Amino acid sequence: MRAIIINPEDRTITETEIDGSLKTLQQIVGGLIEPVYQGLDDNHHCYVNEEGLLDDPLNFFIFTEGYQPLAGHGVILSTTDDGFEAPCTLSLDWVKERVTFMDLHAAYQWSRMHE
Repeated sequence: MRAIIINPEDRTITETEIDGSLKTLQQIVGGLIEPVYQGLDDNHHCYVNEEGLLDDPLNFFIFTEGYQPLAGHGVILSTTDDGFEAPCTLSLDWVKERVTFMDLHAAYQWSRMHE
């Protein structure tokens, strides 16, 4: 299934084909997965590492209209009406327009400004 991968270390946003399994999602984000719904449409979510902040991250990303910087990699998928994973249908350009990458200092500054 089509997924969009956000890599804040390389500051890249790419599309790829994945099998959508829990194992694959955990490999992409580097740990336990947690869905985030901020800054996306109602049909999509972004999985991030649930414990990403515990790993002393240096690289972050945030979605336009997001409520906090997200640590580590993200993977965007869609959801079927019955709650199953589905291919991402967002355009790559749409996602690129809505993601800002941050280093640790920028994430810290953003957090202080939005307390």
